[in-house]
Amino acid sequence: MGSTSVADSSLQTDRDIKIPLYAFHAIPEVWIVAIPERQVLRFAHPLQGVYQRGDIVSLNQPTQLPGLPGYAVDLAGLF
Repeated sequence: MGSTSVADSSLQTDRDIKIPLYAFHAIPEVWIVAIPERQVLRFAHPLQGVYQRGDIVSLNQPTQLPGLPGYAVDLAGLF
């Protein structure tokens, strides 16, 4: 199971405090919807309290959903 956070004024807190906590507790994947930047940030594969992968999800093509093979979400209309 993963987690999603929507961040407007809390973006700094989400990045600096929540993401390390989620990694420490081995949450497999976390997405942050960063409203000011109009981006979706994805963190995955926690190992010893640190996410091994972090990227910006493309809004130009459907994105595969973790744990649901064959399913994708179109994020183009999110912002």
